[in-house]
Amino acid sequence: MISEKLGEMVARLKQRTEEGKVDWEETSTRGRFQTTLNDHSLVIAEQENEDDPEVMDYCVTIYNRDGDDIECFTDRDLGEVPEANAEETYRAMMKEIHAMARRKALGAEEAVDAILEVLDQTEEEEGKDPK
Repeated sequence: MISEKLGEMVARLKQRTEEGKVDWEETSTRGRFQTTLNDHSLVIAEQENEDDPEVMDYCVTIYNRDGDDIECFTDRDLGEVPEANAEETYRAMMKEIHAMARRKALGAEEAVDAILEVLDQTEEEEGKDPK
């Protein structure tokens, strides 16, 4: 069943993203991030839930090398995977992937490192004896 394979793909994508092995980039659309794996590109995005606009759904779209959209699914679609609390599990995973992709694409870690460096310099300067 395709939804089981997609669920496995999401789990592996989360693991590889956590390991820093997936290079996410910004797209021209705010809140959408992409990565390329061999001949395929993946885009992850947040979108309003049709039934409850206060809830965000997470959508993954797979593109082939020609840029054709060959698969698109949401965390809600993965609720069909036969395991306990599948929809909640995949919603949490896809939300985390989206957050990690966002941080990677926007350079959050580099920004924090730069800020820490400035704060360390300031701390060192304050600790010097003015003599």
